[in-house]
Amino acid sequence: MNFTSPNQVYPLSIAPMMDRTDRHFRYFMRQMTRRTLLYTEMVTSAAIIHGDRNKLLGFSPEEKPLVLQVGGDQPQELAICAEIAEDMGYDQVNLNVGCPSSRVLDGNFGACLMAQPQRVAEAVSKMQSRVKIPVTVKHRIGIDDRDRYEDMANFVQIVSASGVGCPSSRVLDGNFGACLMAQPQRVAEAVSKMQSRVKIPVTVKHRIGIDDRDRYEDMANFVQIVSASGCQQFTVHARKAWLQGLSPKENRDIPPLRYEDVHRLKQEFPHLLIEINGGLTTFSQVHEQLKSVDAVMIGRAAYDHPYLFATADQEFYGEETTPLTRHQVVEAMFPYLEYWLSRGVKLNSIMRHVLQLFTGQPGTKAWKRYLSENGYLPGAGIEVVREALTQVINL
Repeated sequence: MNFTSPNQVYPLSIAPMMDRTDRHFRYFMRQMTRRTLLYTEMVTSAAIIHGDRNKLLGFSPEEKPLVLQVGGDQPQELAICAEIAEDMGYDQVNLNVGCPSSRVLDGNFGACLMAQPQRVAEAVSKMQSRVKIPVTVKHRIGIDDRDRYEDMANFVQIVSASGVGCPSSRVLDGNFGACLMAQPQRVAEAVSKMQSRVKIPVTVKHRIGIDDRDRYEDMANFVQIVSASGCQQFTVHARKAWLQGLSPKENRDIPPLRYEDVHRLKQEFPHLLIEINGGLTTFSQVHEQLKSVDAVMIGRAAYDHPYLFATADQEFYGEETTPLTRHQVVEAMFPYLEYWLSRGVKLNSIMRHVLQLFTGQPGTKAWKRYLSENGYLPGAGIEVVREALTQVINL
C-alpha cells in the first residue's frame, strides 16, 4: 500500500547507506514496518541514465513508501533522473549533498555542493518542475571551514526557494555528495531542474558543514539558497564533513554532533520540513528529537539492530497491529527467498541483511555463524535458513 500524499510527513525514516539499503534489505525491513520511509542506496545520475535501470532502481511494491537518492551536480541530468524516478513509481527523489568521500569530491557532488547553494537550487528547481513527487535535499551542517549556522541557513534558503551529504572519496571524485555544500547555487540549479520535471517531491540531504566551513551561518546560507529553488524538505546530518583528512567511516564518528544547529534551523525556517540524522539509535531519542524537528532519520542502528523497527508503526503512526516475532519475520521472507533463489540470486546476498535480526538474543552467535558458513555454498536454499532458526530461541 502506498501511504504517500502530496503533503505526507514521515516522522521516521531509514537512511540511505551504500552496500546496505538495497532492495533485499528494504523488503526485509518491510516485514517489521510498513510505514517507515525507506531510501535506496545513493545512485549517481550517470548510472541512472546510462546503466541497467532495472538492476539499479528496481523494487517490489511492498517496499513503498520509497525514496530514490541521487548523486550528481548536473541540473539537466538530475532533472532526467527525477523523471525516471517518478515514472518508476518512487514516492520522492532526494539529492545527496552530504557524502564526503573522495570519489564524490572529485565528481563535484555530495557534501562539497554545500559551497554551491545556487547550483543546488537550480538542480532542485529543474527536478521539481518535471515531477509531481517531492524533491528533497540531504546535507551536513557544514563543510571544512564553512560551519557557521548562517552559512547552512543561507544554503537552505536558496535551495528551498527553488523548490545536500556523503563524504566518501567516490563522491568527491564525482563532484557530488558533501562537497556540493560549498556550491549552494549549483545545488539550487540542480534541484530546480529536477523539480521542474516531476510532480513527486525533490528533497536534499546534507551535512551541517564541510571542512572549515562549519559555522551555523554557512549551513543557513546553503539552506536559504537551495530552498529558494523550491526544495521544501531538508535532511541534515548533524555532523560536519571533513572532505580532506578523514575517511567516510571517520566522518561518521569523529566530527562532534551538533543537534542544536539543526534545531535552530527549524526555528528559523519553520515553513520547511527539517529532518535530523546522525548518532540516533533509540526510539526514545527519536521522540525527544521530534519535539524540535519534523522527522528523524536513523542509519547504522537500523542495520545493526533492525528489530528496533518492529514497533515503529505503533509508536509513530498509531497502528494497532501486533508486531511479528523475529522467527515470524524470517518465515515471512520465505516466499521472497524462493522467488529470488529461483532466479539465480545467492542466498547470502539476501540473508546478509538479516544477520543482525537476533542481536542481543540467546543463540545469536550460532545463528550468524551458521548462515555465514553455509549461506554462500552452491545451491544453498531455504533449508539453510530453517536450520539456522533452530539455533535461536523463538521470542
